[in-house]
Amino acid sequence: MCPSTINYKTMNNSSSNWCAAVFILFLFGAAETLAEVSDADNAYDEGNYLKALHLWLPGAESGDATAQYNVATLYRMGRGVRADPVVAAMWYRRAAEQGHALAQVNLGRFYLEGKGVEQEVDQALVWFQKAADNDDVFGQYFLGRHYVMGVGVPQNYAQAAAFFRRAAEHGLSDAAYELAVLYQRGEGTGRDHVEAMKWFSAAAYAGHVEAQFSIGLIYEEGQGVPMDLVRAYFWYSVAATSGHMIGENNRYRLAPELTVEQLNSARRSLKEWRDGGP
Repeated sequence: MCPSTINYKTMNNSSSNWCAAVFILFLFGAAETLAEVSDADNAYDEGNYLKALHLWLPGAESGDATAQYNVATLYRMGRGVRADPVVAAMWYRRAAEQGHALAQVNLGRFYLEGKGVEQEVDQALVWFQKAADNDDVFGQYFLGRHYVMGVGVPQNYAQAAAFFRRAAEHGLSDAAYELAVLYQRGEGTGRDHVEAMKWFSAAAYAGHVEAQFSIGLIYEEGQGVPMDLVRAYFWYSVAATSGHMIGENNRYRLAPELTVEQLNSARRSLKEWRDGGP
């Protein structure tokens, strides 16, 4: 190993050349590994899953957690290989035991569904908790759902709200929606229409269809906000564009109650939404 500090007075040319050679070999090996990873990613993006598998597999077998996660995902989804949940679970476990948060989430889901492993809710919660401890939003979300439902843990809305908030603050729209529902119902939190609207809006603008529908309902019924049928029509329409059937029905139901000018205004806003996207 090259010394961390070099005594130029005592170092001879042979030791200098040896250190330089080792350093060059190290750089060559690192570059080669990075190239393989890049090639695998490119193969996956191009739909050449079998090539991606062949490129990821050596790294996975050598203990690289990301490669293990990628191989597991190919086996889970049946891309480049026949879908095999048992093999997928094995690779997820290897990555999860090294602290790979998404592997921990997926292994937890396997235990929850009994896919590739025997169904064990307790084990699912163990892996969701490990992922949550790694600040993974999906681990936090799944724990929140379990505390809402009281599955594997005592029902605890306050604990659910805490997990949903952590995930929502990092941009997970599903968590933002669930947190909004708790504020709307006053479960685990004080009932707070302002906070509910804040989190419904965060989810809605991220494309969450149920949140979009919920805002339409809030404006139609005047839940903590002045009743506004134009905004209700707009949000029902936004939800309807993503296939929300009740949103579609509510939109048609409200249309006769709006003036031509109001309808045109709402439709212009909807066109801007469609053109710009959430």
